[in-house]
Amino acid sequence: MIWDNVKTQLELEGSQRQALTDHLTGLLNRRALDLALEKYIANFQRGKRDKINKPFCIILFDLDNFKGINDVFGYNTGDTVLKIVAKIAQSKIRPADFIARYGGEEFVIIFNGEIGDAINLANRIKTSFLEIDVRDLEINPSKHPNITASFGVAQYDEEKTPVFERANTYMKQAKEGGKNMVFY
Repeated sequence: MIWDNVKTQLELEGSQRQALTDHLTGLLNRRALDLALEKYIANFQRGKRDKINKPFCIILFDLDNFKGINDVFGYNTGDTVLKIVAKIAQSKIRPADFIARYGGEEFVIIFNGEIGDAINLANRIKTSFLEIDVRDLEINPSKHPNITASFGVAQYDEEKTPVFERANTYMKQAKEGGKNMVFY
C-alpha cells in the first residue's frame, strides 16, 4: 500500500524520521504529509493510466474552541487533549490510511477510498471525541471541557481547486455552520 511504502521509506531514513514526527502527539507532521500526499497523487495517476480506480480523500479537522481549553484549563491540559485526540483518530484509521498533525489543533487524514466511506470515518471520529473521559485530562470533572471538532472532507479528482484547499474550505464552512460538523 502507499502508506506502507512511505512508512518503510521513513524507517530507512531513521534520522530524518524524527524531523517528520510531531513531538507532542507522536503523529507524523506537515512535512511527512507533503511527502505522503505526493505518493497518493502518483498512485492515483498510475491507477488512472492503468484504468484502475484508486481514489483517496483528504479529511481535515480542527478542534473547536481549543483556545478556550488552553485559557481555562491551562496549556498542559491543552497538550493532553491534543494527545488524546491524536490517539483516538489514529485508532479509527486503517493501515492503508495516513494521519498527521497539520499544526496547532489541526489534523489531516489521507483516506484511501471513496468519499462516502471517508465521511463515515469523519463522523465516527467526531462522535468518539464526545466520549473522551475527563479523568484522562486530570482536571476537576465538574468543569470539563466540551471537546468537539469541525471536519472538511474532499475526494481527489484532479479538479482545478486542489483537494486540500477544498477540504479546508469545507472545514471552515463546518465551523461557520455551528461547529462539531462534517462538511463535504
